[in-house]
Amino acid sequence: SSGIKQSTGRGSFIRSICGSTSKEGFPCVMEKAHKSTIWGVRHLPQNRDVYMTLGGNGSICLWKYNYPKERTKLDNDGVEYGVVGTVDQVQNVVLGTQPISAFDWSSDKEGLCVCSG
Repeated sequence: SSGIKQSTGRGSFIRSICGSTSKEGFPCVMEKAHKSTIWGVRHLPQNRDVYMTLGGNGSICLWKYNYPKERTKLDNDGVEYGVVGTVDQVQNVVLGTQPISAFDWSSDKEGLCVCSG
């Protein structure tokens, strides 16, 4: 799966896409991420299913991607297509009033991170 940030006039969303079909395009799941623009996304080096989003409102959100029971299905014509999983928000915290502009995970200590705004 790949995470894509998408901004709208009402805030930002995390979109996860997987596979495609010739008729329907990309299946996706969208989750409300911040009440502002998303400034960045960083995946945990030890686990690509865990990632942090950086908000323009000074917030950071920790997310966990959950794979579906079946990774592919067949449409009515027998064509295989990808099935997207779900995204859970693990934590959300506002650290300040300015955008979080930098974030990095430790490659040595799982879960240890640093950020600045």
